Amino acid sequence: MQWKKILFWPCFCLSILAGCTDLASPVSSCELAGEKGKLVNGQCVSKKNDTPILMPERNSAPVVTISVDKPVDEVGSCLHSNMQSRFKLPSEFYKVIVYANGSQTLALVNPFTKLEGLQIDVVKAGPNHSIVNLYDNGMVISKAWQQFPNLCL
Repeated sequence: MQWKKILFWPCFCLSILAGCTDLASPVSSCELAGEKGKLVNGQCVSKKNDTPILMPERNSAPVVTISVDKPVDEVGSCLHSNMQSRFKLPSEFYKVIVYANGSQTLALVNPFTKLEGLQIDVVKAGPNHSIVNLYDNGMVISKAWQQFPNLCL
């Protein structure tokens, strides 16, 4: 029985360390989030290529859909600032993608596995009108996260 305890802790510690990144080299939060861009006002901004980035089609229906009478930029920055202040998430745990048509996606990201969880799409529906869609992406969404888009009405 003692030998199991003796072997458990070193294996446990090694498994935790296997997922860690090298903290000695300075890495921007955009690189941690898998973005090839630069950090501008706390948001990852992708470098401009010749090909525009298009918003992907989602396979599942959104958990929450809200219509907002504000421009996409205003709603996107509101959601981003509320995520920073209300949930106190470090920038490594989310990323912001701005698409060619002006729409945006704000996604929670596991910095170690680079897998995306909760996603919030802010879709341009007119010059001063946006639609906010919240996707669970297989996660269990709490009431706080379901109410999160309402902060920017």
